[in-house]
This record gives sequence, structure tokens and C-alpha cells, in this order.
Amino acid sequence: MRGLYQVRVRSPRINYDFDIKRKITIIRGDSATGKTVLTSLLDQYSRGEYAIQWHCEAPCMLLPVNEWETALAQREGVIYFCDEDYPWILHARFVRAVNASRNYFVFITRDDLYQFSYSVDEVYRIKNSGKYNYLVPEFVRSLQVFHPTVVLTEDSNSGCAFFFELCKRIGIKCYSSGGKDNLLNRLSALHLTGEKILIVVDAAAYGPSSSLVGAYTARDSRNEYQIMAPESFEYMILVSRMFEERFRGSTELTSPEIHLADTHLSWEQYFFDLLSEATRNTPAQYSKSRLNLCYTADCCAKGSGCDFRAHGDKIGLMLGDQKNHFGNFHNDAPVV
Repeated sequence: MRGLYQVRVRSPRINYDFDIKRKITIIRGDSATGKTVLTSLLDQYSRGEYAIQWHCEAPCMLLPVNEWETALAQREGVIYFCDEDYPWILHARFVRAVNASRNYFVFITRDDLYQFSYSVDEVYRIKNSGKYNYLVPEFVRSLQVFHPTVVLTEDSNSGCAFFFELCKRIGIKCYSSGGKDNLLNRLSALHLTGEKILIVVDAAAYGPSSSLVGAYTARDSRNEYQIMAPESFEYMILVSRMFEERFRGSTELTSPEIHLADTHLSWEQYFFDLLSEATRNTPAQYSKSRLNLCYTADCCAKGSGCDFRAHGDKIGLMLGDQKNHFGNFHNDAPVV
């Protein structure tokens, strides 16, 4: 399933307006915020309650409790809603079925669902204004200029190599946590004090970890923190000026939800495939396991022709609009 779907719900007492565009969406809210009312309205609508209007181009259904395996195996193109009391949500068999399904899922819960991989940009809280309810992102990116003294990246492959090279150039320390699930353990093990710590994560899969990391950084008065969360390292490269001509006029970067293949479990996988294809058989051919020199060296390091014509300070070029996170980074060479 792919695409963006607008959901508009009307009832005598309360209305909802929101969009769904990824496989997994999380809706959070404390008691009395109206999160369970949404599933109740869907249940009433499915039973033909005349006072409930539910508008969406894709079918919206409550995922059945007793026959969910049959439903997921036989149907596709459905937006399934599950509230926090859904009994199968923690079971490995259910997780595998969701990942393999060609449907969208909206989980309405107060808890972090560590068993799934989902974007931090698709975690929402319900806000209301009178009878109108709408969703607001729980994670808000900082636009403040930051001068880190330490960088901790969740990546251990090409993304890690890029930030190690960047930190070497500006003379600050860089560490890898070896994965988003190990961020807090790595932070604790470093025993840092008096540092400005920039945590670099892939937004596409950071959803389950965001709350715990946010709580940890809020409690730690010894250090100052900022989160840098591009969609993924591959996305950060793709939206740089290096690929400006290649994707000019295309919706592949601006509306990935309409281009995903059934094999893509996340936007991160989609952007990896897109970058791999865009650089195939070129000097800049991308590999996730080993960072190509083309993404850090001031061109042209290979002495060969380049279709991308990206010259000058390559690291600054790759950072693009993420430069606010590195206020102590200065371009040494112009990009032409």
C-alpha cells in the first residue's frame, strides 16, 4: 500500500481531521484526550450509525481480534486501526504479519511499540479546539544553531564514517552507539560532563526510541543536548545540491509515499534504493557498508569525470539544511 490518505470524521459531538501516509502511524494521548473515541466512532460507523460520517479514499476498519491473520492475508489497501488494548500487539507473529502486510496501520496507544520500526515523524498527539480534534507531531526538530563538542550517531556504517570525518575536521569527539536501541547505554557509558552533545538519528526508524532518549536528555543536567534527525543518511545525501539536477521536477524526494514498492518496509529502505540506483556505475556509487570518498573529499579526488559536478567543500554540501546543528563548521571552499 502506498500514498497519502486524508481521514475526515464528523459526529454530533466531535470531529477529526488528519492524514495517513506511512505504514505505521502512532496516535498518543493521555486519558480524556479523545484517542479511544476515534476507534469508537469507527466502530459506530462500521455498524451503520447514521450520525457518524467517515470520509477516506481507502477503507478504514478496526482490526478484528479473533480473525486478524485472515484479514491481513486476504485484504490489502486498508487502513487498520488498533487501540492500546489490542491483545496481539506484542506478539512476534502479529509483528511479522504487519510487516508483510500491504496495508496501513494506526496504533492508538500511550506506549512505545519497540517491536515495530516506525518514523518519529509519524508519532502524533491529539489536540482539540472546540469540537475539532487534530493531530500534532510529538517530535519537533530544533532550528537553533548548535555548537556541539561531542557527536553521538546511531549509525555504524557509511553515516557513521561521514560524521567521524566531519568531527575530525572541526576537532570534536564522535562516537557510534551501534544502533538506535543502544543510544542510552552508550550515553551512560561515556560518563560525559559539561558537553554539548549532538545525537544523530535516522528519523525513519527513531519513533520507538524517541520518548526514552528525550526523557534521558531532559533529566541530564550535566550536559546540553540537541537531536539531529534527517529522514535517513541516504535522504540527507539525496536532497543535497549534488543531486539537485537529477531530481529536479521529480516527486521521488518530496512525496516518497507515492513511489514506495511493496518491498520497502520503511522510507529509509526506499531512499537507500533510490540513492543506490542514482549512483550505479558512477564514481559516486553508494554503499551502506563503506562510505565512498566522493561524499567527503573535495572533488575530484578520483581524477575521473563526474556527472554530479559537485565541487568544493563536499561535507558542507552533504549537510545542506542540517548545518544549524554544526554551528562550529565553516566551509573552507566554495561550492560551484
